[in-house]
Amino acid sequence: MSNESPFPSPPRGMIALPAASEQDWQPILHSSNQVVLWNPKSHALSISRFSNNHGLTVQDNACPYCRRVLPDGFEHDTSEHTDYDAADPTQHTRRPEYFQLLSVANESTSGPPPLTAHEDNEHTGSQEEGTSRAFPPNTMAEGYFDRFFQEEYKLGMGANGSVFLCQHMLDGNSLGHFAVKKIAVGESHSYLLNILREVRLLERLHHPNIITYHHAWLETCQFSSFGPRVPTLHVLMQWAEGGSLDDFIDIRLGRGSPHVHINPFGAFPPSPTPETSTAVPESRSSSSDMLPPIPDVHSRSARIRAFRAYQRASPAEQERMRRETLVTNGRIPGRRTQSLKAVHLLSADEVKSLFRDVVEGLHFLHDRSILHLDLKPGNVLLTWDEGKLIPRAMLSDFGTSRDMIASNPVRSGNTGTLEYSSPESLPSPHTGVLYEINSKSDMWSLGMILHKLLFFKLPYRYAADGDRDDDLSGPQRTERRSRLGESEKLERLEQEVRSYPGANPDFATAFEARRLSSNFLILLEGLLNKVPNTRPSCGRISQAIKEGKLDPLKENLNPSSLSSLIPLKRDSFGMDAIIESSPDSDVQGELQEQLQETRDIAFVSDSDDTSGSTPPRKSPILGLPSPADSFDSVDGTQNDTQATTLRARWRKRVLRLLARHREPLTRLMKSSVLVGKSLNHVFELVWFSSAVDSTPDYNRSLYTPLAELDPEVKELIDQETWRQYTGLELIASENLTGLATMEATGSIFTNKYSEGTPSARYYGGTEYIDKLEKLCQKRALAAFNLDPEKWGVNVQPYSGSTANFAVMTALIKPHDRLMGLRLCDGGHVTHGHYTSAQRKLSAASVYFESHPYSVKPETSMVDYISLASQAKICRPRLIICGASAYPRDWNYATIREVADNVGAWVMADIAHLSGLVAAQEVNDPFEYCDIVTTTTHKTLRGPRAGLIFFRKNHPRAPDLERRINETVSPICQSGPHNNTIAAVATSLLQVCRPEWKAYAKQVILNAQTLAEALKAYGYTLVTDGTDTHLIIWDLRPQDLTGSKVQALCDLLGIAINKTAVSDDTSAHAPHGIRLGTSALTSRDMNEDAIKIVAGFLHRAIQLASLLQQEAGTKILKDFARVATCQEGSNQGHVQVKQLRQEVRTFAMKWPLPGVDVTKLKQPAGYFEVC
Repeated sequence: MSNESPFPSPPRGMIALPAASEQDWQPILHSSNQVVLWNPKSHALSISRFSNNHGLTVQDNACPYCRRVLPDGFEHDTSEHTDYDAADPTQHTRRPEYFQLLSVANESTSGPPPLTAHEDNEHTGSQEEGTSRAFPPNTMAEGYFDRFFQEEYKLGMGANGSVFLCQHMLDGNSLGHFAVKKIAVGESHSYLLNILREVRLLERLHHPNIITYHHAWLETCQFSSFGPRVPTLHVLMQWAEGGSLDDFIDIRLGRGSPHVHINPFGAFPPSPTPETSTAVPESRSSSSDMLPPIPDVHSRSARIRAFRAYQRASPAEQERMRRETLVTNGRIPGRRTQSLKAVHLLSADEVKSLFRDVVEGLHFLHDRSILHLDLKPGNVLLTWDEGKLIPRAMLSDFGTSRDMIASNPVRSGNTGTLEYSSPESLPSPHTGVLYEINSKSDMWSLGMILHKLLFFKLPYRYAADGDRDDDLSGPQRTERRSRLGESEKLERLEQEVRSYPGANPDFATAFEARRLSSNFLILLEGLLNKVPNTRPSCGRISQAIKEGKLDPLKENLNPSSLSSLIPLKRDSFGMDAIIESSPDSDVQGELQEQLQETRDIAFVSDSDDTSGSTPPRKSPILGLPSPADSFDSVDGTQNDTQATTLRARWRKRVLRLLARHREPLTRLMKSSVLVGKSLNHVFELVWFSSAVDSTPDYNRSLYTPLAELDPEVKELIDQETWRQYTGLELIASENLTGLATMEATGSIFTNKYSEGTPSARYYGGTEYIDKLEKLCQKRALAAFNLDPEKWGVNVQPYSGSTANFAVMTALIKPHDRLMGLRLCDGGHVTHGHYTSAQRKLSAASVYFESHPYSVKPETSMVDYISLASQAKICRPRLIICGASAYPRDWNYATIREVADNVGAWVMADIAHLSGLVAAQEVNDPFEYCDIVTTTTHKTLRGPRAGLIFFRKNHPRAPDLERRINETVSPICQSGPHNNTIAAVATSLLQVCRPEWKAYAKQVILNAQTLAEALKAYGYTLVTDGTDTHLIIWDLRPQDLTGSKVQALCDLLGIAINKTAVSDDTSAHAPHGIRLGTSALTSRDMNEDAIKIVAGFLHRAIQLASLLQQEAGTKILKDFARVATCQEGSNQGHVQVKQLRQEVRTFAMKWPLPGVDVTKLKQPAGYFEVC
């Protein structure tokens, strides 16, 4: 085009253009030396060329054609590839609504679109062109694709459609390459809406590591010469010229890729072959001949270059190259090979760059509450940025993705590709039930991608590129797989995914040769953890990458800080024994003999030299230690000479101990992550052994671990741990305490006796006990936001029951009257309960006169009016507000008013509510009550203990503090359990932190979610809901007792407890059950998980009705018999086993506080009745 005038008239050669002034035309696209103009009045388009041979400079914000300032939002776009003969292929700018304007121009064009060659077929005339019976004509953009795009060849095919490489054409001019996804929707409007989910997601995703979406339209399309034209959704997207990550790896492996690949050193597409395209634009023929050939790393010339590089390399470099080549080919270093194959694993920089791109793209999705659900190398596309040697990775194919906030949480089918699916995303093998998944499923897929990047394989035998057939030759492997049908291979692959044992450590040798950080292995083990919530998030991984924890190792590191290769000898029993280098020459000689039989190699840090002067190297990632972290100094109190001597003696003992017993230290001893920890454990055991050498026999048991001293108790501990891990704890009075609390409970404080109070003990050596108890008191007051000048606390009670009786003893005299909530209405037995036959079942009813108050029959709420009337009659000295099975909050102000009218004390027992009170999520009893008691192991999530809060300088009893302390000790109990007080202090520290309020909120939200779910199933709840953490379920409409449902739930692995409801006369066979959500919330469960739990409970009730019917009686013994034994054709027992398996599978997805569930195995003596 001409360059003579700054405002030349646009040509009228493309679409009919009315006459208009130059000012009416607006530039909407600038591609190299071509400019597309748009007339907003006539909706006309024009394309013009200009040349810049005269050296005119063009400002970045000006149109190079007319020199006018570009409008706002006219952004540079370097993602698309322009015409081959362009003057500057990087100069590419486009209005965001460019393709929408093309659609408007297309609609404004009169006349039908010109027919192409294949449109003349007689079979297309059966239906009117450009029409669809399912969609209105105004929703169709007929002719849009044929006018503006020219199809070149198919890039790939998926479950929802095919993707084609297309040139964007205007008036015969190429304006770049794009990918167009064609999805035949037919006449199904619902299917179209489902497919548009991906489009809606792409519309709001703009990130360099996510494929760019441009436009979507609907028009009819003919997919075959003899087929009809059907409505088809066209999705216009960015074209990734580098292919997929699978293609990238295939090229490295020398495999023939099914796709046409692009030269990584250029930005142009390849020449289509006759197999890939039937219509090749003439404009490409000249440019394609000038493309440089794509280098083949497996060609003869590449092998020659690799061999010459090997000859020129130093001996150390030759060994590195040889080891890398052997590991790549699945061979063991040390054995002779016949040839070197030019197969190159990804370098450290390539792995880090590609993995970082995938992480950033996935983090962008998760940050917007979007799950990908089909993350795999085939959906990771690559593009080559200008001047970059490593391609940029971009996520694509969001057809199975899901918005975690806006979408329906119910899954209707399996999602994703089996090889990259997480175990929890697969349906139940017994019932086919699909469980709810979250972002941690994507993290598993991310771990598989990392595995593929590192090793070019997947850790499955029956995957398309698995790594478990290394023991077979190529023909044997092919023959064995060919004997299996596709369905059988899929079944076996699914079994492998479900039973995945963890990250395979056999590839550790490849890391040193490739300068890869061992943190990659640590990260891989974390991502491929079978417990979803223990997998790191994208945010944590992204932060670790930014901190350089996945950077390649430097070439010039100090040898003492590098990881060295320490061989592992495999003995005749198949056990691995660690052989570590020693300064002793005799041991070194023995090691040399053993090295000849070495078969495996593991990483062990060599930073702990005998001088003790080099500190251990630390390279933690995501909070996980590296192997070097385990090698700290032995004993900092000894001088250097003693430490050196002791360390050398330890090394000898390790060698002799292992040589004598041939005892494996860990199942994954070859893993570079665990070796350091295991060796450190060996050193501790050796030190243990040294400590007891001179100990008398009668004291040796004091140094013996529990597993050795008392295997029966250890076995019971293991069995209880497994029960809690594989089950669901729904007992409202239970919670799961943390690791720190467990450590404090088992601390050395258990050795100390300290009867008395701080600074007033009956024993010596209590200075640290005093500090501990004062610290616990301080934290208790802070947790409930109490003024230390007005309130005091006693932290010594062994339990809540002890605390309650101590308060009663301190406040009232024997035979005085007290009032507490009736037991069948939700009260606690320590509040003065006695049976209808006047049988007294608590100390309160034995020593005091109990007059319980009740609830309203119609609402099951506390009847405060009746309470006031009853108090006026019986004139109690103490009124207790609090309960163990009452789901609503308390009106402490009303009870305070009633007590003042009769001159009574007010005591609040908030054992169930204390954690919620501390978070200020329920009413505050401290504002109205004289005394407040609580346990510490329910919603406070601490050890099993009690607390008593009391007002200081009380007007009715100035000596109330002394009375409380004396009744606790020595009247009710003696010396406190100091280890428990330490654990209480640790738990209260957590309560004082801001995140505690979020926990309490979630507990209540989970309880209310469970209540609504049960009501939706049609069940009756006492008080019709909950304000707290617990729910009371009335089973009378189902004609079931709580004892039967509790017994059944024990078989199912669901821990609940039976409870009385109003008008129940028996505590052994009541008609209610009590549920709580504190423990489930401590296992990270949210509302979605609670809904699944509600489904389990619903099925349990249905199953209980079936079992009662099969038993033929309502006797609990008969009910248990049919539940645990198969009788005839009864289906109850079978359904019990099926439901138990589902509960177990679901429960094992969640962490268990204080326990490393990755190392848990079912104990040998563990037995389940069903």
